[in-house]
Amino acid sequence: MAQAESVWGDKLPYYCFDIILSAMACHSLPVNTRIGRHRRCGGLFVTWDKVGRHGSFELRGCIGRLSDIGVLEGIETYAKQSAFRDTRFDPITLKEVSQLRCSVSLLHKFEDADDVFDWDLKIHGIIINFSVSGQKYSATYLPQIALEQGWTKQEAIDSLVCKSGYRRTINDKFRKRISVTRYQSAKTKATYDEYCRVRVPIASPKPKPLIGRGRDAKRIKRSVRNDRRQYVR
Repeated sequence: MAQAESVWGDKLPYYCFDIILSAMACHSLPVNTRIGRHRRCGGLFVTWDKVGRHGSFELRGCIGRLSDIGVLEGIETYAKQSAFRDTRFDPITLKEVSQLRCSVSLLHKFEDADDVFDWDLKIHGIIINFSVSGQKYSATYLPQIALEQGWTKQEAIDSLVCKSGYRRTINDKFRKRISVTRYQSAKTKATYDEYCRVRVPIASPKPKPLIGRGRDAKRIKRSVRNDRRQYVR
């Protein structure tokens, strides 16, 4: 992210909190005056982490897109998608919000790797693609995920293969068939406490019905299946 953009970029997690609180509580979404509709990025992910039993943050939801998108459009879409519609988790509830941290990753500099290990653990996120018997597989990890997990490059690749849904043997010959796209990201994050320092906290709001239940959930599942550009972390 360019230095001139850091002022508004640093505020992106705050706007994500605005969005999910507006969806859950009885208040309107503040008018955003910092992010112009013209601003775009090569991809965008919104990640929610929650303080766990041992005081460290644990993944609570992450969804985004690996193709060009308007920054404001991406925030407005994936703040809610990742909070309420990540099928790996139950929707985030109002009582959890005070324990959350939000991260926004703006993706850029997508490059084809020369081989499956042609990327840097400290810099790159990766997308893997491969086919077996006509079946296509794909998965991604954002930058820093492999490093945070303490993985080697091979362990990260093998984990991605499993994440893609492939369940057969993985060996050196198989890994050579995998194509890798590497990319970088500009990441900003904020906890709920940091959000409250710049926003007036909402006192005892009345919750709305959770997004992603009943008939709405069926509609959401259909829309997610139809958008092949959408990924979970």
